[in-house]
Amino acid sequence: AAQKVAIAALTPGVGQGSITAALQTKVAALTADPADVKGVFSSVILDGAALGSYIKVPGTTVTSANIAAECAKIYSAIPTQVLESDEKPVIYAPYIWRTYIENANNSVGAASNKNFVINRDSKGFAESASYNGVEIQFVPITLTDVAYCQLPSNINWVDDASSDVTKVEIAKLVADGDQMFIRAIYTLDATVMNQYVGILYGG
Repeated sequence: AAQKVAIAALTPGVGQGSITAALQTKVAALTADPADVKGVFSSVILDGAALGSYIKVPGTTVTSANIAAECAKIYSAIPTQVLESDEKPVIYAPYIWRTYIENANNSVGAASNKNFVINRDSKGFAESASYNGVEIQFVPITLTDVAYCQLPSNINWVDDASSDVTKVEIAKLVADGDQMFIRAIYTLDATVMNQYVGILYGG
């Protein structure tokens, strides 16, 4: 809830260094996490209390007809030093993009113009894809017109205990009762480093 409030307080704009009004509206429509766990995309949008330092690529409604063109915009925005590094960037995209990519590659008349290489499992299901050699991984993000490109080593899920359990609470269910409860309290948060080389499509 606190993240939604902070994102809503940002000043939207068109250029770099500002959140798009469209993304701000989409975030406002989301259901807040009751535990206020900060995920990767919210960590990118909001760095502390300020806008993240991501490279903004304006987005649109993504479909099978335009997904190749939109991925081209993401690819073109990747800094040269990132493309030339030993570690390669990954585009983290919504699950629905898998459908768009499959349909785009198999559209009528496009047999000789396949823009994506699809990596399939033993049953032929598309596990991931790639565009111009940049891998696209499909992730559970609610915003279907938003994607993030970054070096995988810059994205971390962190907790504050080696066992993942911050603390354990044991107490009575009611003040003078005999029944007890045990509750494990977890802390989980996402941290995105070197945000300035990451590309937020639709940001």
